[in-house]
Amino acid sequence: DPVREGCDFIGWDTDYSSIEEDITVTAQYNTNKYTVRFEDYDGTELDVKEVEHGNAVVPPETPTREGDTFIGWDKSIDNITGNTVIKATYQINEYTVTFVDYDGSVIDTQSVKYQQSAALPENPTRIGYTFKEWQGTWENITEDTTVTATYVINTYRVDFVDYDGTLIVSQSVEYGKGATAPE
Repeated sequence: DPVREGCDFIGWDTDYSSIEEDITVTAQYNTNKYTVRFEDYDGTELDVKEVEHGNAVVPPETPTREGDTFIGWDKSIDNITGNTVIKATYQINEYTVTFVDYDGSVIDTQSVKYQQSAALPENPTRIGYTFKEWQGTWENITEDTTVTATYVINTYRVDFVDYDGTLIVSQSVEYGKGATAPE
């Protein structure tokens, strides 16, 4: 029997048992068909298709995965030559975490993978203020995020004293503000 890649020989197209003239006898084949199984990253079946030998298979709708971006299939979908399992492949998403100061100026920018945490930068300084905390989310990142430095205004003690050092009045005054003189 003749052999043809991707096909099964099923016989001849003409009876050649009693020849009385010139004839051509042509081999007949059935093209092999294969099962192509599309799977998601976790083995979940997305679709199953049957395709003839050597043909391309049409993939299912592009799958999605939270926190990742679909980047393609792990095997070629062209020229199928056997039963095949094709898996979806993904790339983890990265997001920008921007740390800004009270005035919006950028202190630090970091690229952070999905559900990971940014590293806090060194606490900034501001004349007349004390750094309080970072306001915003820098942990378990799922989107681009801005984190802002917050401050508490410094207060100072102003003592009004008499000529002999006797305290007349003491006041607490915020940075940049004026004290009120006693009578």
